[in-house]
Amino acid sequence: MKRLEIKMAAEKERSDLQRDQLELKRRKEDDKVMKMDLRGLDERQRRYYEKMQDEIISRRFGGA
Repeated sequence: MKRLEIKMAAEKERSDLQRDQLELKRRKEDDKVMKMDLRGLDERQRRYYEKMQDEIISRRFGGA
């Protein structure tokens, strides 16, 4: 029984680590989008990145 508990704890720790790594990757990608200079983009590209920024803000802060 003890062996199973150790194995399950190790699997949970590995899963938690993977989740944390994915969250860090997503935050880095979000930060790049949020810091983008949209002034040089054409209208279509600018709207796309503005929508992405809105989604990031909504996801992070629970906005509309």
